[in-house]
Amino acid sequence: MRNENRITVPQVAIAFCVNKGIVPVCGCRKPKQVKELAEATNVVLTKKEIKILELSADKANARIMGPDLFRSFVKKEKRNLSF
Repeated sequence: MRNENRITVPQVAIAFCVNKGIVPVCGCRKPKQVKELAEATNVVLTKKEIKILELSADKANARIMGPDLFRSFVKKEKRNLSF
C-alpha cells in the first residue's frame, strides 16, 4: 500500500477502525498525538486499502476484532466526525 495520504502508522490504524465502523479509544500523551489521531478520523480508505490491511493482518496472525464483536453497540451508518 502506498502512503499517498502521508499519514502515520497510528493514523492508519485509527482510519482502519473508523472505516470499519468502530470508534477506537486511544490514549495520547502529547498534543501532537491528539491532533494526528483526530485527523485520522477523516481519512477515507478505499476498499482495496482495507483489503490489503486485512490480508496483512491475516499473514501476521493478528486478530481483527471488528464491528461484529460490538454489533449491538455500533450504528449501521457511518458518521463523519469533525473536530
